[in-house]
Amino acid sequence: MKLQKLAAAILVLLGAGHLVIVLIMEGTRMLDWIAGGLWAAVPLRSQATVEALQNALTFWGGIGSFAIPSILLGGSLWASARTGVPVPAWIAWGG
Repeated sequence: MKLQKLAAAILVLLGAGHLVIVLIMEGTRMLDWIAGGLWAAVPLRSQATVEALQNALTFWGGIGSFAIPSILLGGSLWASARTGVPVPAWIAWGG
């Protein structure tokens, strides 16, 4: 169970670190999304402008990336390690 906790901590650290780096680099753009709604980040009908491409890059590099699923999976692994439940094999094969 010690290795399972280590793996969970690594997943959470990688996901949170990824989000923090994106927030530091593109935090002002993400604050603009709050004013315009999340649809302002990546509109359904995108124009090929520099601003639209930068918005899409920030979205898919930040909250649309692997960071949030990594944090959730790490938290799930940590909780199962704490209770002594082994990780099901389908999680390893699915990841």
